[in-house]
Amino acid sequence: MNLNEVLKWLGWLSIIGGVIAGVVIANDPDPMLEAIDTYYEGQFRWSVALTWIASGIASGVIFFSISRALELLEVIAENTQVKQQVTATSSDARTSYPTMGKTKSSSLEALSKGHQFKSND
Repeated sequence: MNLNEVLKWLGWLSIIGGVIAGVVIANDPDPMLEAIDTYYEGQFRWSVALTWIASGIASGVIFFSISRALELLEVIAENTQVKQQVTATSSDARTSYPTMGKTKSSSLEALSKGHQFKSND
């Protein structure tokens, strides 16, 4: 199991855990509200549930994003290694070309080497 799979599992666990924790904690009676309000009946608290669910989803999305970024980096690394291997083999072939016809001086210097400029040039 590689790191990408672990991060995906953590993402799913955080999303599922956030939903379960939101439902469980939202059903628990709040002792502060019981002490303050005499008419508190321990109803489902949507604000608590939505907070836990949103937190679970947000952390799951972060884990999925990191996993996806690592997947793309692995693809880039594989492509770079393949490109380096191809470049290494093709550069060896280029050095084996014959060097006939190449001179040290530029072509313009080679053309004008024996030329004498006259006054009308």
